[in-house]
Amino acid sequence: MTSYKDLLDEAPEYALKVKQYAKLQIDQRIWDSISSNDLDNWLGNFTEPEEKLLAAILLESLISRSEAQTASILTSALQCSLPNAKYNNPLEIFEGIDYLKVLTSKNIIEPIRIVPVIRDLDPPTKSGPSIARMYKRQLGINENYMIWPWLIKDHVDKGITSFVFIDDVLASGQQASEFFTLYELNKYPDIHFSYIPLLAHEDGLRRIKEEHLHINVSPVEKIGNESSLFNSERFSKIQDLETLYLKVAKKYINKRLFSKMATGYNSLALTFSYHHATPNASLPLYWYESDSFYPLVRR
Repeated sequence: MTSYKDLLDEAPEYALKVKQYAKLQIDQRIWDSISSNDLDNWLGNFTEPEEKLLAAILLESLISRSEAQTASILTSALQCSLPNAKYNNPLEIFEGIDYLKVLTSKNIIEPIRIVPVIRDLDPPTKSGPSIARMYKRQLGINENYMIWPWLIKDHVDKGITSFVFIDDVLASGQQASEFFTLYELNKYPDIHFSYIPLLAHEDGLRRIKEEHLHINVSPVEKIGNESSLFNSERFSKIQDLETLYLKVAKKYINKRLFSKMATGYNSLALTFSYHHATPNASLPLYWYESDSFYPLVRR
């Protein structure tokens, strides 16, 4: 174990290498939601040597999904995760419905509907509507297969027997659990419910499986506590890294956000960002924005 203070002498060279790496990711459109100006402005937030060291660590740790990568993840959600939620064994999956083909067809031929995980008061900028738009725009999903959650009962009455809930990130599971409880899905024992988040933390998976036994959860990607910046294989040996992070975060982000989620929603301290948005379970120093602080990625 070591202290971040022991690394300060090497920090300028390290920060330069990480910046060059980031510039390459941007130039090659691997990080296509971040511009060179975004990178320069974000790095410009940090003034002290220890802050610049932290910024370099954050930059090296960032996992930014491009638009093409996100489209691939969406495709996997329908081709792999949904069949895994619907069927019980590999043979059934192999012989079952090609959901990507069905859901992109012009004709409505299956009693299935796709439902974004949102609340009826959420604005259209929230992740649920955003994910729905991406499924339509990038995969060509027939919008007649998509409904809002408050229409579930109406569609059950019309003979729909399967509903697929789409989401970008399942973090602690609290918001998703509240959503499923709100719509009283347990009133429909004969209906098949699938939940397909693009990314799911093991804490959230555990909660949904315990509290909503009637919902089949099948994420595209699964992560655990090792995905926290402070538990990562690369940086867990810096024993006071979280102390440094909190010191810098307290300086730059507002008191309300710092008190609620200084290290991200439910303290998950993730380093993920997607082309369309960044989950609030990712560290706020990536996405926080104010008159005096420039974000690297957008919420």
